[in-house]
Amino acid sequence: MEEAFSSSLLPWKVDVLDWATTDEVFRDLIQKDHIIIQVPLENPK
Repeated sequence: MEEAFSSSLLPWKVDVLDWATTDEVFRDLIQKDHIIIQVPLENPK
């Protein structure tokens, strides 16, 4: 995924992080102002 974003033509930088391994303070900052752009599937396969 990281390589796909790096080689894409997106005009902005994208950081991909593992939520479970991020610092609690960082997660709190994200949760405060996050915007959901895609809801998860109910039964992913």
